[in-house]
Amino acid sequence: MGIDEQQAEDVTDIPRSFVAVKPGYLVNLYASAPLEIQGQTLVDPFLDKWMRVSGLIESIGGWRVSGSLVVLAIDDKDVKLYAHFTDVKWRDRLSVSQQSDYITIIGRIFSVAARWVELNDCELE
Repeated sequence: MGIDEQQAEDVTDIPRSFVAVKPGYLVNLYASAPLEIQGQTLVDPFLDKWMRVSGLIESIGGWRVSGSLVVLAIDDKDVKLYAHFTDVKWRDRLSVSQQSDYITIIGRIFSVAARWVELNDCELE
């Protein structure tokens, strides 16, 4: 078993705490602060929590050793969702996906900024 496979297995063993917010809520919360450092403080409680997001595929990056990046267009047109897939079990499903396919992703919130949310350890539902 390779290192990447072991890391993927470790992630599935961690209890998941899901948040019931949309990416737009997190982006607006972050952007509501006058300074980035204050925005970061506002979204910190959401980091490392899990969220479920549905949207249209905007792009899928090529599969690399570290995985693939999927960009979703979601309901809030001004917000992007960046989803990092690292487990090779998703490679086949992602490789046959088309731009504008509607998918649902489960991922761990890694970062939030004024225009995007980034998820790690993503899975397709």
